[in-house]
Amino acid sequence: MVKVAKGSFLILMLFALVTCAPGALAQVEIEVWHSMPAGAATEIWRQLVDRFNEQNPDIIVRDTNVGGYTTGYEKAVVAWAGGAPPNIMHLEQARNTTFIDEGLVLPLEPFIEKDPTFPEDDFIPTMRNVFTYDRDGRLYGIPFNTSTPVNYIRRDLFEQAGLDPDRPPRTWEEILEFSRKLTRDTNNDGDPDTFGTSFYSWGWMFEAWLGQNGGRVLNEDGTRFLLNSPEAIGMLEFTQKLVHEHRVADYGGGASYFYVGRVAMTEGSTASLQNHIRQAEDLGYSLGVAPLACNVECYAPIGGGGFVIFDTGTAEQKEASWRFLSYLSSPEVYAEFAKGTGYMVARRSAFEELQDYFLEEPRARVTYDQIDYAYPRPQVPFWETMHGYYGKIYQVQMVQNGDFRPVLEEATQVGNQLLAEWLEKRAQRDR
Repeated sequence: MVKVAKGSFLILMLFALVTCAPGALAQVEIEVWHSMPAGAATEIWRQLVDRFNEQNPDIIVRDTNVGGYTTGYEKAVVAWAGGAPPNIMHLEQARNTTFIDEGLVLPLEPFIEKDPTFPEDDFIPTMRNVFTYDRDGRLYGIPFNTSTPVNYIRRDLFEQAGLDPDRPPRTWEEILEFSRKLTRDTNNDGDPDTFGTSFYSWGWMFEAWLGQNGGRVLNEDGTRFLLNSPEAIGMLEFTQKLVHEHRVADYGGGASYFYVGRVAMTEGSTASLQNHIRQAEDLGYSLGVAPLACNVECYAPIGGGGFVIFDTGTAEQKEASWRFLSYLSSPEVYAEFAKGTGYMVARRSAFEELQDYFLEEPRARVTYDQIDYAYPRPQVPFWETMHGYYGKIYQVQMVQNGDFRPVLEEATQVGNQLLAEWLEKRAQRDR
């Protein structure tokens, strides 16, 4: 006969009651695919997921890095076709329309209405628009690692050129004026050794410069592409002259040239703020951050991504997915991620959480100074095709110093053909 100590018997009985109780220790597992960039963002993301799992023992978040935004988007398309999509997907906001338009993403209002910790009016309106589908006005995702481009400046090079680093260029004319003073040929070989400003590719910066010149990628009602507009041509002519006529802008060195002092100004995502700060500390120069310059108007595109809940899995998995998104977008978590990276928060309460941090690090606030003229990127399901034309334009305009107009015409024609087909398909589905 086996004797069991009285204390041990009680422990065994309690264990049996807990493990046998209906629903006790039941865990809901959800799969999250993300595209967090390497470095600070990935490090903090890992901490956030681990913390959620610790604080929510009834949910297990299994997260997988699926590569960059384009790769992740392609994997998600394949996963849907194969019947095995994740519960939550991290999407760059210009690449979410495909899934939303096909009804594969859940609107979030039903979850928010039942969540007392998340008043919908706490969203900063500009940020809410990033994941608001313009067709029905509903919210289909939580903006998480959103950003705008800012102008990073080398304060030391400004001072050497007799310029005030606290008074960066505010207009296109001043970009040219300042860049002329900042560009130097130190060995007198006829080629600049230091450039005033730089371009690293077009991408979302095409939209920034186009918007500043009063143009848009699409017309107001989203029925026509305007890539061949006079505003686009004028913008591309001006930037091409900065590189090849005035010779005050670099087009190939990227951030590495900025780090080593071969470029005095470079436009890049606020998400790179902490990386820039670390480089400045390591290399011993003073870093400045300024809003983008304006021309006809001020304009800053909103980049980065957020999380959507796919319409897949059980009701319990969908609820668990919302709990994870609600956690990620809590004021404290938003603020923690923003401090550690440079990305922006999307809720007013999270912005308030950052006020003390802004006093310590005022450069982190610059991106929010552009919030009143920050705009979401185009929402079309074939954006990968259109985005590819930015690279073609850049190749002809900057690398070849050629006539970019034929590429603009081709991009506009292809875009309008795809747009017409999509709009017709959508109209037929609604009949």
